[in-house]
Amino acid sequence: ISIGKDELIYVNKSKVRVGETQYRNKFAGVDIKTAAIQNILVNEVPLDSVLLWVDANVIITKRLWQDLFQVLKEKEILFVKEPSRAKSINLGVIAIRNSIKTRELFSRLTEYIHRGYWDQGVMCCMLNRPTRHDCTHISNFKIRWGYLPDRFAQVKKLRHSSSCVPLKTKNLPIIVKFTISKDEVQYKRMQCLRNYMKYYSS
Repeated sequence: ISIGKDELIYVNKSKVRVGETQYRNKFAGVDIKTAAIQNILVNEVPLDSVLLWVDANVIITKRLWQDLFQVLKEKEILFVKEPSRAKSINLGVIAIRNSIKTRELFSRLTEYIHRGYWDQGVMCCMLNRPTRHDCTHISNFKIRWGYLPDRFAQVKKLRHSSSCVPLKTKNLPIIVKFTISKDEVQYKRMQCLRNYMKYYSS
């Protein structure tokens, strides 16, 4: 596989069933992330270990010093929160306890993706969280889940008017995940990533 070609990354694998209304974006039907997580949980790490998944468009601002077992506590999976009052979830930063339950969760998620669904929308539906995705054909999934602490990970949503100047603050999270609004252009995220990387590597 050639690296860096959007036409290979965003290949649509959807097999939409008749009568199913879905929230469309370029990630609909794309299982790259969920398939990778499934493979790691099943084949690469032992049961009861913890996997920390982070997307490529994140900045790690400081040393990851926290014990992930202490972060998870009694939960099986933790997500970074979307920056909204609705408290939706984002799949850009996930702490996952490798268990039969989490393996089943990602297996079901991947099955929905192969029907043409968007991974984050499906996860929101399965965990009964707010989403623009249509949840009509998606079953709830019972699992002990929660949110990563704000001091550990946060999502920064970027707009044209957003400031890309990193702030000097003791309360900065360990991981910052960048997202862009639907009508925003990709260059804004890349600009912020460069600014943050330059700042934290100096």
